[in-house]
Amino acid sequence: MTYTDPLTFTSYFIQVKCLKYWPNLGKKKIFGNITVKLHKEDVFAHFTVREFRICKENCVSRTVKQYHYTSWPDKGVPSDIASLVEFRNKVNKSSSKRSGPMIVHCSAGIGRTGTYLALDYLIQQAQAENSVDIFSCVSQMRQERVNMVQTVIQYILLHDALTVWYIADDTTTSITNYPQIYNQLLQQDKHNNTSQLQHKYQLMNEISCKIDKDGYSEALKPENVNKNRDQRVLAANSKRLYLSSSGDSTDYINAVYMPSYKKKKGYVLTQSPMSTTVNDLWKMIMSCESTVIIDMEPRAKSKVSKSSQIRIKRKYHPGPDLLDSCHHFLLSFSHNRFHLEDVKRIVKIYQCRYWDTDTKHPDSSIPIFTLLDEIYQWSNIDNLGPLVVHCLNGANKSGLLCVLAAILERLTIEQDVNIIQTILQLRISRPEIINSFEQFQFCFEAIAEYLDNFSNYVNSR
Repeated sequence: MTYTDPLTFTSYFIQVKCLKYWPNLGKKKIFGNITVKLHKEDVFAHFTVREFRICKENCVSRTVKQYHYTSWPDKGVPSDIASLVEFRNKVNKSSSKRSGPMIVHCSAGIGRTGTYLALDYLIQQAQAENSVDIFSCVSQMRQERVNMVQTVIQYILLHDALTVWYIADDTTTSITNYPQIYNQLLQQDKHNNTSQLQHKYQLMNEISCKIDKDGYSEALKPENVNKNRDQRVLAANSKRLYLSSSGDSTDYINAVYMPSYKKKKGYVLTQSPMSTTVNDLWKMIMSCESTVIIDMEPRAKSKVSKSSQIRIKRKYHPGPDLLDSCHHFLLSFSHNRFHLEDVKRIVKIYQCRYWDTDTKHPDSSIPIFTLLDEIYQWSNIDNLGPLVVHCLNGANKSGLLCVLAAILERLTIEQDVNIIQTILQLRISRPEIINSFEQFQFCFEAIAEYLDNFSNYVNSR
């Protein structure tokens, strides 16, 4: 089996960066005397994996796998550095038994390609020697091919990516080894009386995404500032959703896209609506084609005023009309079902009642996982629009749920656990999520609880 590793899109706007040299899924293409068929294609949030069957005249067919990283922008470097490390690990995990050399390419074959090859080499060096020498690595590469690691920001990216790998690597593990790894992280250091897990949390905070004030310029405009319940939790310009504006309304809503493992826009994180933003919420639901809303604020004890809750009454639904309302109580959540006029779409609202206090996390993670299972049974995860998750400020409770959902999705696909990288990736959209060590530890505890209670289900997927 041979592996190719493209690091570029086929085109940016009009300029062609890389000719698409493969057929569409299920189709064949002939190149000279070689026939190529795209047999399988798996699309993830930041990369795509393709499997080709290639055959030369009068020769036995061969399988070639292509790992295509799709999150490197035309200018600059990926904002989600953890996704590049994740991609490199995915390639190496799958290609450990390859028989021939790996082919790596980008548009020119020096910048992105050089950066990726340097990262792979330096991670292997760190594992073998417990040290790295970035300068020597890049210098040696440039002896073999001019301008490898082409720009200063690519060179800086190498340092940042190695830092992410160093912090997260020893907590990335198979589901079989997870209990042992988690127990090791809980061990106290005799010298400073802190656990490895606490140390990891501190390091993760140091390298997490930081957004300056300019990055929130739209949220801070006078006409938008009152749309934010908590002025410490805002929607960044680069990640926010845009509403269709009309009259005196603006296109701003305090809502951001977050990636799941499979989709770049897997989740929408937003604050629970205020009386002045209910219309905006339903505009957003319509535009992002979501079919599931998860309400993390129970009505009975929520600080959200009654007039601003999403309620089963027409006057609080400016666009949608009620088709039917059904309550299914399973552990600690219920759902309501709506029909949106004109577009013939069913939207379910899941109202979670298992976290009704100001504690930093619920007593158990089982209701969260049961809720997610209920949602995915109703509609296949690949067919769902983004899950809209809201809580009081759009970060504390909803962020924890999205992190666990993303970890679970990866776990069921890859049969491994990568909690720190997942949090780093989701913090790019909402830096305020997982804002305490208690929530951080709850993520680890939740996965242990999930594996204890759902192990048969995991193994069957």
